[in-house]
Amino acid sequence: MPARVLVTYYSATGSVHRLAEAVTAGAEEAGADVSSAELHGGQEATILSLNNVFYHWGCVIVPLGYTDDVVYAAGGNPYGTSWPAGFPSTMPDEKVLECARFQGRRLAHFAEVLASARAEAA
Repeated sequence: MPARVLVTYYSATGSVHRLAEAVTAGAEEAGADVSSAELHGGQEATILSLNNVFYHWGCVIVPLGYTDDVVYAAGGNPYGTSWPAGFPSTMPDEKVLECARFQGRRLAHFAEVLASARAEAA
């Protein structure tokens, strides 16, 4: 579950997002990545909770799925890149960073596909 202040912020952006959507007349693509203090710190649940906000905004969710071996190498979270940073915090290792780069490329690919489809429909 995301921190209450984050939920409050995202909830407050609903009307702002509707205005932006009216201007851009298109769906946005979204994905999430998270970190926690411990291995079982709720990374998957946090991403799923963040996705609820993206659904509210009308976004197209682009999860990692099990689409590449790098997902397994980075811990196997199909919802998005996640890193148990520990306490005190440590930086992500190279496997996790590669997974995050893969997730970014995947999100960008779907954004291009949807942008092209929107342009054709216009």
